Amino acid sequence: MQILLLIPGIALLAVCFYDALKTTMGRGGGPLTQAVSRVTIRAVHTRIGKRVGGAVFSQLGLLVLLTVVALWTLLLWAGWTVVFLASDGAVVSATTGAPAGFWSRVYFVGYCLVTLGLGDYQPAGPAWQMATAWAATSGLFVLSLAISYVLPVLQAAVERRATAAWLWGLGETTEDVIRTMWSPDRDCSALDQHLIALAPSLTLLAQQHIAYPVLHQFHGDKRREALAPSLAALDEALSIIEHGFNGDCVSPGALRPVRSAIAAVLDRLDDQSVESADEPPPPPPLASLRRDGYELVSDAEFARALEEDECNERRCLMLGLVESEGWTWSDVVGDDSGDDGSGGDGSPDDDRQPDGTEYEAGMQLVRP
Repeated sequence: MQILLLIPGIALLAVCFYDALKTTMGRGGGPLTQAVSRVTIRAVHTRIGKRVGGAVFSQLGLLVLLTVVALWTLLLWAGWTVVFLASDGAVVSATTGAPAGFWSRVYFVGYCLVTLGLGDYQPAGPAWQMATAWAATSGLFVLSLAISYVLPVLQAAVERRATAAWLWGLGETTEDVIRTMWSPDRDCSALDQHLIALAPSLTLLAQQHIAYPVLHQFHGDKRREALAPSLAALDEALSIIEHGFNGDCVSPGALRPVRSAIAAVLDRLDDQSVESADEPPPPPPLASLRRDGYELVSDAEFARALEEDECNERRCLMLGLVESEGWTWSDVVGDDSGDDGSGGDGSPDDDRQPDGTEYEAGMQLVRP
């Protein structure tokens, strides 16, 4: 009856191969990889919350990645161990010829998978010798797949941080982004040039997120390295440009590629336990931009434009992404937007704390 152990053993191997191939060569992750990733992410969120700068939270993407690789290794190890348990004489002692026990077979499979060669134990008979050769080959194959998957993900994580820093350079908040890309005393055609320059990097970023959904869990522990709030600030700026400015300030050919790239980044958020917000964030304030000379529609008209289903859905997803990285919407639009706490020129009153009280002498406002 032990021969029936071949069935569950081969089944475990098939699950391992399918999940590894689907994850490394397909779009997104395999079903087992996605399930384990969700469990790991939720366990971390439940245990430590979403704390920006926390050692575990900031390294969550790496933790998920290592968990997936460990899962493939354990599945492969368990599958071949069950296969070699299907016969009493499958593995024997190299010195005495006595059948190996359970833990001896686990040990035998382990050093076969990492292709260390035969040691204290060896397969008995041609059939088990071939099985040993297949075990060594499968171990080399899966470990090579894991390495070829981990290295591009880590490279993509570095590029993600670089893109976040670049977007942060455009402006920390929505209004900063608009002022960087276009000044009201210049021809607004310069907007097209900025958006055309943004499109290739954002498109590459979007494709990396589609290929490696685990990238959503590589959180920057500093504001300049955090992708979500900088991407949201850019997206809100595009909403103001598209729906808030009087007249056509940007061509569809420049705006659409950037919008498509941002939508692709937001794709597959559910695969990585990033939940969309129930309600969209409030419309970004326009008062400060009006004071700076930008010609804008009324707040009511702008709010109505943002209430379109597609726009609301995107902004709900964006809010969910921002919160999943431990940031708040005030990191996107700024704490001092609008009329309150601003001087007559629209600049924030740097002598006040968020609660409106004045800073004491020697205090500095430090942003992450």
